[in-house]
Amino acid sequence: MKRFPALLAALLIAAAVVPSLACAESIPMASPEDSHIRVVKYDRADAVRLVVAYGQRTHIEFGAGEVVTYVSTGDDAAWDVGPEKNIKNHLFLKPVDKFPQTNLVVVTNKHTYNLNLVVGSKATYYADLLYVYPDELKAKADAKRAQSTLDAASAGSEPKPGDNTNYWVQGSEELTPSRAWDDGRFTYIEFPAGAQLPAMYTVGDDGDEVIANPSVDPNTGVLSLPYLVKKIVLRRGDKLVACVFNKGYTGPGRGSPTGTISKSVVRTIKGSPQ
Repeated sequence: MKRFPALLAALLIAAAVVPSLACAESIPMASPEDSHIRVVKYDRADAVRLVVAYGQRTHIEFGAGEVVTYVSTGDDAAWDVGPEKNIKNHLFLKPVDKFPQTNLVVVTNKHTYNLNLVVGSKATYYADLLYVYPDELKAKADAKRAQSTLDAASAGSEPKPGDNTNYWVQGSEELTPSRAWDDGRFTYIEFPAGAQLPAMYTVGDDGDEVIANPSVDPNTGVLSLPYLVKKIVLRRGDKLVACVFNKGYTGPGRGSPTGTISKSVVRTIKGSPQ
């Protein structure tokens, strides 16, 4: 039977979000293009209504990685039921006797399924029944979101091709960063793991020092400033001083309209005009 990936994807999402009543009979959702193709959300507490027809074989597809280990109907003589050879998460069945309406229990290595078998007509039977699993879909979506968040948070944790890494340090070794670089917009400074972070100042063309308020990546510990500078001064107490020189400085850069790495988060400094 011809499959439509985009259609099936939409059905998977819809079936995953439509709530079902506990301890009720679930009616599988029909494809808008072919009512013989149905999708149903797996719920251990629900039985699924499965409409079949004489002379027609119905196919049930369980989750990837599942293996059918046990199948039983309330009237085995009235049904031809069995998994397809070498396709262990598929089951095929058809009625072969009169008055076959009964129940079907399927056990796999992951789940137990209960279905109510109902005889219909060739116009109303289900040729294809696909199960979807809300918990698994949610876990995949959560994992994808978490990875996206991690990727975004770590975007500046490593210099990329084309970044300016021509930074030099002079002064106290205790304050010397592991590395420093910029991407033409943000300045990044990384210190050794566990190091006590010094106070940071930027130095303008007039030589005046202005305290800097870098953002700290919670995942990598990398400090970032939303602009480029020629010189940064690091201080701890009255005695420890180190200077970081941007030898590749070519101008102030593009800057960040929000004052942070994120386009949706705006840095606000108390007392400054908005």
